[in-house]
Amino acid sequence: GLLANMPFILVSGMGLNSYFAVTVVQGMGVSWHWALTACALQGVLFAILAVTGVCDLVQGLVPDFLKKAITVAIGFFQAFVGFKMMGLVAPSQDTLVTLGDMGDIHVWLSLGAIVMMGILIIYEIPGAVFVAIWVASAVGWVFGVATPPEGLVDWPTMEGTVLAWDTSCLFEDTYRVLMVATVLTFVSILDICGVQFGLATRANLVHDGKVPNSRSVYLGCALGSLFGAGCGTSTVIIANESCLSIVEGGRTGISAITCSALFVVSAFFTPLLAAVPQYAVAAPLVMVGLF
Repeated sequence: GLLANMPFILVSGMGLNSYFAVTVVQGMGVSWHWALTACALQGVLFAILAVTGVCDLVQGLVPDFLKKAITVAIGFFQAFVGFKMMGLVAPSQDTLVTLGDMGDIHVWLSLGAIVMMGILIIYEIPGAVFVAIWVASAVGWVFGVATPPEGLVDWPTMEGTVLAWDTSCLFEDTYRVLMVATVLTFVSILDICGVQFGLATRANLVHDGKVPNSRSVYLGCALGSLFGAGCGTSTVIIANESCLSIVEGGRTGISAITCSALFVVSAFFTPLLAAVPQYAVAAPLVMVGLF
C-alpha cells in the first residue's frame, strides 16, 4: 500500500504456513523459534533480491500464461478448501473426492451465503461478502446451528511471540537454516509473481504485460515477511482476497492500508470473530476462488 500504491493485501501465506509447520518444524525436528529465524532471514534475502531487480527479472522471464495459471490454480485450490470446509465435498477411498452430506444444514447455509454474495455483487451492493458472512452467522446463532459469541471485546496480546528468534541457529545450523530461507524466498517470488499479475489484470492495471511498481510490491512483501517474523508469523505474501477490494473498486494502496487498519481493529474483537461459524467462513473462500 505505502511502497507500491497497489491494492494488494499482504498476509501470512497459507501454503507457506504448512511448509513452516509440517516440513520445517515437524519434519526437520526444529523449534518454531528456529523456523521464525529462517523466515526473518528469508525477509532479508527477499529484500536484497527485490532491491537489486532480480525479482523483476524473474517476473519478466515467467511467461504470461504461466502467471495466469498460477493465479487460476490458487483460485481452484482456495475454492476447493471452501467446499471442503462447508462439507459439500468429502474424502473418498475410491475417487479421492465425493459429494458430501447434502442433508447437513451447514452445507445449505454455506450455499445460501454464496448465492447471497453473488446477488449482492451483481447489484453492486458495497460490502457484499461482508454482509453475507454476518447474515449467515446470525442465522446460525439465532436457530441454534452455531454457538453464539460469549463476548464482543478482548484485549489482544503478543506475549511470547515478538522477536522470538533462535539466532544461534544462524551459526550452529547455518546450512539448514539457509536452505529453508532460500526455499521460502523462491516460493514467495513465484507465488507473488503470479498473484500480482492476476490481480493487476483483474484491476486493469497491467500495461504492456507489466505490473506497475512491481519492484516496490516485492520489496513490500519482503519487509512484511521480516516484520511478520518479528511478530511471530511465517512468510508474508499477497492475499488472493485482495480481489474482493478490487471488485469493490479498489485500485490504489488506500484499500490495502484500510484493510491493514481494520485488521488491527479486529484484534480487539476476537471473541466475536471466533464465533463466526465455519460454514460462513467457507463461503467467501469459494467466492474468492471464483474471482
